Amino acid sequence: MLNRDSVAIWGTVGTGGASLRVNDRKVVIERNGAFADFLPLPPADTAVLDFVANSGGDTRRRTIRIIRRNPPAVASTARDALVPQERWVVLRRVRSDTADSATHARPIYSRWTPDGSLAVPLEQESRAFSDLRTANWIRLRLAPDVFVWVPAAETASAHASPLLAPRLAGLSIAADSNETTVTIPATERLNSSVELAVDRLHWTIWAEQSDGLLPAADTVVGTVQQIVGRRDRPGRITLEVQLTEKPLGWKSEWREGLLVLRIRSQRPLRSGLRGLIVAVDAGHPPGGTIGPAGYTEAEMTLAVARAT
Repeated sequence: MLNRDSVAIWGTVGTGGASLRVNDRKVVIERNGAFADFLPLPPADTAVLDFVANSGGDTRRRTIRIIRRNPPAVASTARDALVPQERWVVLRRVRSDTADSATHARPIYSRWTPDGSLAVPLEQESRAFSDLRTANWIRLRLAPDVFVWVPAAETASAHASPLLAPRLAGLSIAADSNETTVTIPATERLNSSVELAVDRLHWTIWAEQSDGLLPAADTVVGTVQQIVGRRDRPGRITLEVQLTEKPLGWKSEWREGLLVLRIRSQRPLRSGLRGLIVAVDAGHPPGGTIGPAGYTEAEMTLAVARAT
């Protein structure tokens, strides 16, 4: 694996009544026994992940060794040579007659390196400052110490003025039976990202400047118990959203002059599947990912979807 400071883990321990610790760090187990988490990587001299699961006195242990290697050079050929540039760009997906309207509306996913792993989703029509490019990729500065890459074909020149900070004093919270929504007035389309930390969401708003009072909310609305804002690093604002329960899902987006964080509530447990709508993902035919048994998505998931 490439050098990085954390690693994603997921799997199941078979029952929601079990517990799991990895390198003596507790991992949250869902009601169906599944788990998914990001763990800090141990130092290189002790690079192992030590899994210890326990259920009713039955303990199982497994140790996985981490193999590190140096990441590939960003500029490996003349075609990928880095060229300095100083300009503002706007994110804009290339139109295609074969792409559906939903694809056109989706964010553009940036990458940590050209053709590398996925980084931060970027709103279409949002602006960012670019300082480097290759033949096919452009590097964007989300903050003074955070850089991501996007395909050059998905950018266009933009007006060169600083990003306008959101009016944080206008933060509001609303809720219904299914969803809690946090909104902040924004004078232009700004990018944001969300990370889950057990019972709270870290909502980061990427902005060149962040003037104004940071919001604080202590009244319980829906699943939001408290919101505390902080400006601990230049070029970003982070809102720590304390929740009354772990969410079913969340999404950040820009909507008609507002930065919006939507938090979907957990559904109550119910017996049976009556009344539920079940969607079967058919994968990515004609090929797709190849599983451990050597089958492609077209051979397995598409077949299951057609048989359902």
